[in-house]
Amino acid sequence: MLANLTFGLETALSKTLLAAVIVAAGLTYARPAAAQTTPVQRWSLGVEGGAEAVEHVGGLGGAQLGIRLGSRFDLFGEAVYLQDIVSRRQIGAADTIAAYLAESQGQPASGDLRIPAWTGSVGLRFFLKSHGAVRFYLTGQAGAARATFIPSFTLAGGDVTKTLPAYGVAAGSDLAGETTKPVAGGGLGVMVGQGAWYFDTSIRVLSVQFDGQASHVKTVAFGLGRRF
Repeated sequence: MLANLTFGLETALSKTLLAAVIVAAGLTYARPAAAQTTPVQRWSLGVEGGAEAVEHVGGLGGAQLGIRLGSRFDLFGEAVYLQDIVSRRQIGAADTIAAYLAESQGQPASGDLRIPAWTGSVGLRFFLKSHGAVRFYLTGQAGAARATFIPSFTLAGGDVTKTLPAYGVAAGSDLAGETTKPVAGGGLGVMVGQGAWYFDTSIRVLSVQFDGQASHVKTVAFGLGRRF
């Protein structure tokens, strides 16, 4: 009878040990599987294109690299090309030279100015809700803009941009050359997408701090990005 009792205990212990091994193996397998199906996507990389306007309407294009700081915050770096950020005041300086040419030469003259620019900035994006396929956000950013002044002048229908000194005119730093100025701005937008890929639409204002007066660049951008 004692032998039967011993045999029963050994059988029960064996079954218990086998069950424990099976459960432990199942838990060990389940953890990596769960980790693989819900990866943490902290970084994002996107490209964008759209339109910008100050005095003239132009195109824009750029790229963003971002990192998630929490469920509601992203930190990002952005590089954007703006086709023309010239202001009315800056065009006025070109008009002044054109008026002088017309008066001094007794012939019709005109002047114009374009200012394409590259901007590089760092910003913070705040989402109004922490999760969801559609998330609205507010953003602020600051950095620097590298602007190139491209003037053009005509006299009696001919281009005299490169020969202005012959008419006693010298274009100053507000009409020619390159300059680097601070830029800051912000706006709002919406991101759509829960997986690795997402769409981004934003409306922002970027203020380039030129000497004497800032150029307030209004932008509308559409982007495509991927989280990884």
